Amino acid sequence: MLFRSRAATRVRARCSVKWTSFGHAMWLAEVGGTRVLTDPLLTGTFHDGVFRVHPARSIDLAALRPDLIVVSHRHPDHFDVPSLKMLACSDPTTLVLTADPFVGKTCQELGFEHVGVLNPWDKVPLEGATLLTTPSLCDVVEWGMVFATNDGTVWNQVDTVLRDGPTVRSVWDRVSTTLGCASEPSMLIAQWQPLREIEPHVYGRVDFPVTALAKALERCSVLASDLLVLGASGHHHIGPASWLNAHAYPVSEARFVRDLALRSPSLRCDVVVPGRTWHVAGGAVTRVGENHPAVSLLTTADGRAWRPDGIPPLVGTGSEDDRALVHAWVEQVLSTALQPRLQSHRTAVLQLEVVWPEHADTWSWTSDSSVATRSSVPDWDVRERVAGGALARVLRGESPWGAALLSGQLRRVTRPSADGTSPTGRSFFLYDALSYDRSFERWTAHLVAQG
Repeated sequence: MLFRSRAATRVRARCSVKWTSFGHAMWLAEVGGTRVLTDPLLTGTFHDGVFRVHPARSIDLAALRPDLIVVSHRHPDHFDVPSLKMLACSDPTTLVLTADPFVGKTCQELGFEHVGVLNPWDKVPLEGATLLTTPSLCDVVEWGMVFATNDGTVWNQVDTVLRDGPTVRSVWDRVSTTLGCASEPSMLIAQWQPLREIEPHVYGRVDFPVTALAKALERCSVLASDLLVLGASGHHHIGPASWLNAHAYPVSEARFVRDLALRSPSLRCDVVVPGRTWHVAGGAVTRVGENHPAVSLLTTADGRAWRPDGIPPLVGTGSEDDRALVHAWVEQVLSTALQPRLQSHRTAVLQLEVVWPEHADTWSWTSDSSVATRSSVPDWDVRERVAGGALARVLRGESPWGAALLSGQLRRVTRPSADGTSPTGRSFFLYDALSYDRSFERWTAHLVAQG
């Protein structure tokens, strides 16, 4: 079915596109007669206060007036419940399209009357244009998006995993065949930053991601787009997570543009600045503005300078009520949940340290014990550490595991066996009692209930 905007718009023979950045992954695409808002993030901070948008900005909700909202996936920097609640209150008749049924269900709970869930390679006819979703080669339920008109194409890869240059080429070739469009996109909004968000405190990695950067440069240069725009990476750690600003962003935008120019001198490249607008017409892309009426830039310092000198100690948080909740959960729920893992790895020793402001509590588990031992066993295989207050918030449904993990308040060290395997693989054993996805769903329900 043809999607029509609420504005009375005549479908013209030529249908140009305007794309305005609002920072991070939020864009406003004016496609023919339709205003499409992608991954709305209207507030200054997100993911339970772990990040703020950078550069900082304020958004005038009334100036957005979207006809269509697109949510690419459920990660909180793309699926921000408070922002979607504001948009639902502003106009519940706005159509929402998403990749994830859970996102769709939540949007309905927030008050949106029209919600659709799309799979990769689904097409949505717009007025004078077509929206086509593109796949992600990973376990996350997500897609990228192509907006195609007879005047040009824009491919926003968002966070989709495409591995390497040949994969990018293969996906675009199918796009071109499906839509009957040009052999190259007019504008490519590409994933580029080799983020190191959990490598320091989970994998003990503080080295430079040489291979990841090479792959990013390859993916960005394989298509001869008229313009490449460096996509979503506009966040800044704050609060207890601030130390990660020296670890998570090994490559600045300026350095990546410089490296890309060395690899592909003819490729035009631009960067995301809130309020910056590009016009796609006749297959060419022109920057046409810097000051969109819906966005105002704020003055904030940028602490994202790569200085991986060391990992600071875990700072304890939490109250005595938090401690009582954590003790009951660890000894009653977690101990039971760990038994299948311990039975399948009969020599494994798992250890948990919960750090409070003045002390730490430690539990150890072995395969020959059905209960946790309140002691620190020196010869452990997996040692997980978490700030007590952060763990209590997860257990109450007030925060997801992802917030503790991405803020550095959840950490892990493993001692693999001789064959290189670990009793937990790449997953935290804490997730055995409360899965990562379940914690996210509980937190989302908490946000919805807050109104």
